[in-house]
Amino acid sequence: PHRSYRVSVWIRTRAFEGEPLIQVLGGRRVIHFMKSLGVQAAQDWTEHSLVFNSLEHSKVRVYLGVWKSTHGRLEWRDWTIQETGPVNLVRRPGAPFALRDEASGRALVEGRDFAPVADTLMGRAHGAGSFEEWHESPQIHVRTSLPDGTRLRASWHQAAIVYEKQVTCCLSEPGTFELLRDEARRMRELWGPGRYLMMFDEIRALGRDSACVRTGRTPARILAEAVKRCAAYLPDDTLYVWNDMFDPHHNAVDGFFLVRGDLAGAWEGLPDRVSVVNWNGDHARASLQFFARRGHGQVIAGYYDAPPDRITNGIKAWLAAARGVPRVEAVMYTTWKDRYDDLEALANACRVAANSRDSGD
Repeated sequence: PHRSYRVSVWIRTRAFEGEPLIQVLGGRRVIHFMKSLGVQAAQDWTEHSLVFNSLEHSKVRVYLGVWKSTHGRLEWRDWTIQETGPVNLVRRPGAPFALRDEASGRALVEGRDFAPVADTLMGRAHGAGSFEEWHESPQIHVRTSLPDGTRLRASWHQAAIVYEKQVTCCLSEPGTFELLRDEARRMRELWGPGRYLMMFDEIRALGRDSACVRTGRTPARILAEAVKRCAAYLPDDTLYVWNDMFDPHHNAVDGFFLVRGDLAGAWEGLPDRVSVVNWNGDHARASLQFFARRGHGQVIAGYYDAPPDRITNGIKAWLAAARGVPRVEAVMYTTWKDRYDDLEALANACRVAANSRDSGD
């Protein structure tokens, strides 16, 4: 339990179409999340790897395969699994690094008995703020004299990387809120009073580091306190937040990605004045009604780079789900691809759907 492992394998392809993956399960739960190994359609033998933490598990299952339709030639060879050093090492007050003599239990002092340890590649894979699954871990240089054969045991925190590049900040670390308070201040100085959208979406790791554990709080309570605290940084503005992490019909559930515990009840931290930007299209009616009962205004995030033929049907379904739900204020156009070609089409679809609703159709 609580060890870092690297799984690597060599892959060769020819005229291959598909997505080979490595999956790691602890019990029935996926404990590592990857979308792509970066395998090309035609490549010579190339090494691909991932790094996972065993969390609380003493046994895991590792799968190598292709889960979706595919054709062409794919070959695997020489797969390995081994413990890693402190790769993607996190250093901050709430994430201590410790080194001790395994036999005696004596703690070695950083800066005296061993050189300070830092992962200079963490968060700088392709420029500042970019992360990667694997790179060579930093070495630990011991300065004190120890007998040959002495076994040392190290303990550290590593960044939880989801989908190859996504990481989550710690919502129990004081430094996080110093940054957020400063960001809120600078945004308001730049833009003045108005409407601000807080992120708090798709938080895929929470409650596992020392800072969170020391609070004694559940992930739901940590998140509830965090959103309440951030809302206080802009007390006189109209605030919005994405629905998913506060929605029992979406991500505010038990077993969400690498969250340690249940997120049910996170919505208790949402002040009444915070409106919800709702993108829960799979459970639109139940989600809209849930937040309406709690007194929140809502905005429908009804467009996500959809094909043109899905725009009208999609917004029609959303507006039908919102029928009779109070304080649904607007529909928002959301693009992750800098595509604004469909903005007018979405507006027209809203008008048509609204007019159809008003006419009783």
